[in-house]
Amino acid sequence: MDFNLDNMNFSDIIQVDSLNPTLIHNIFGLNLDWDWITSIRFDVNTHNHWVWGPISLRTSVAATVYDCLVSSDPSPWPGWNYIWKLCVLPRIKTFIWKLAHGKLPTSDYLYSLNIGPPTQCHFCGLVSESASHIIWNCYKIVPCWNSLCASFNLDFIILTGFSTSNWLTSRFTSKISDAFFKALIASIAWIIWKDRCNLIFKNWQPKYHTIYSRAWNYCRDFFKSIGKDIREFPYPSLTSSPWSSINLFTDASWSDSSVSCGLGFIAITNTGQILLAGSMKSNTDLPISAEIDAIHFALDQCISKNWSYNRILCDCPGISGLLKHFDSCVA
Repeated sequence: MDFNLDNMNFSDIIQVDSLNPTLIHNIFGLNLDWDWITSIRFDVNTHNHWVWGPISLRTSVAATVYDCLVSSDPSPWPGWNYIWKLCVLPRIKTFIWKLAHGKLPTSDYLYSLNIGPPTQCHFCGLVSESASHIIWNCYKIVPCWNSLCASFNLDFIILTGFSTSNWLTSRFTSKISDAFFKALIASIAWIIWKDRCNLIFKNWQPKYHTIYSRAWNYCRDFFKSIGKDIREFPYPSLTSSPWSSINLFTDASWSDSSVSCGLGFIAITNTGQILLAGSMKSNTDLPISAEIDAIHFALDQCISKNWSYNRILCDCPGISGLLKHFDSCVA
């Protein structure tokens, strides 16, 4: 970069009758509408005039500017107005506004502005961190949205459109319930973002299974403060697991030459979330003993985490035979 940003003036951005595209690119990166940028022209011979009034009655200048820009759009998206009508805390409305604009400071967005390196999602570490992924699609977060749909008896298919902000302009339940439902969506998204920031800056490990309950409490308190009835809204259990079932898949490999074996398992919820996977080396005399050790290994891990499993799936028919014809001496 050949420009001295410390001593730069606004006039440096202008070249004759248009903006300086090279300087604009170096300052703001590529995440701009360049067709619109290059179409801007300046006429230095005309008189200056106010685009919006310098004095705003009972409102901030920022609000006046925002209203001016929105009103200049010939076909504005109606969702912008719905954001400010959400029954949530003002800070959550601002967050949703940034999310809808695609301006959350995620790794992908900052990298597009030439700020910092690209990084993976701080929750799952599997894909690059975008707002769409971390708020709506990360497998660590999906159970929160599933819990929301389950509480209102809604099909999970509606979640596919949440990333496009269609939830702001659609109605999913009755009028009163819909206001609470949308407040929950906004609050869950905001808490997810807060947990992401706390993980990065404070190293606080997220408690994913409490996100829905915390969002419900935010909404309950806010609805009470503005005098709205909340009796019909389903309160999530704070003590029960966010998963209705956990399945354990176990397996073992055995070598008769070395009498050594490899044990492995994976714990998966009914929603498809991988809770835990593990493997270890062991020694045993028989293949069926290796399979039993793998099950024992998986159960030990579940017990240590206070998880209640529903099913154990194993591909060894000998295990099934032992259970059907149990003999304490053989077992």
